[in-house]
Amino acid sequence: MQKEILTIQNIKKDIHNEIKDSYIRLAVCTAFFMVMLVLFLVIPNSNLLFFLYKLFFGFGALVFLLLLIIQIKDFAMLCKNFKSKNCIVKDKLISAEIQDDFYGKVYVKTYRLHFSGYGEYVIQADNYRWSSIFSMSAEGVYNYSNSGDEFYLVLSKPHTGKILFVYNTKLFEFVE
Repeated sequence: MQKEILTIQNIKKDIHNEIKDSYIRLAVCTAFFMVMLVLFLVIPNSNLLFFLYKLFFGFGALVFLLLLIIQIKDFAMLCKNFKSKNCIVKDKLISAEIQDDFYGKVYVKTYRLHFSGYGEYVIQADNYRWSSIFSMSAEGVYNYSNSGDEFYLVLSKPHTGKILFVYNTKLFEFVE
């Protein structure tokens, strides 16, 4: 199997794509927060039905405000982190798992990788979009991951940060 060359520029492209995705999530949360807030402020307290509507939209505004704060935190972390190759380490995969979750009527599969030194990584939906060979879904990354495989991990800060991206050494060769 041919290996794809992994460079700092490729990693920065992945980070840039994640920042764009995070920006979209941030914009959606902001829009929903603003709609809920406006509806909360516009609805009068004239009777019980309007009061219940106002309570519903106030609660919705609060939920979207919390989601907005989480998205801003994640967006800021992505923008400020990964300054150098010191954030790239090698680690061994010890296990991989699929977790099935139900959100209301929506069924979602979450793919996770567990590493010996740096913990857990939740595989993102789209991976390696810059690659001409290995653009993969979360399921594709999971399927190519076996216990004992070595990975290049991109951390949010050198040696102690959160795992931002993973690259299997079976598929990628890191070149500085």
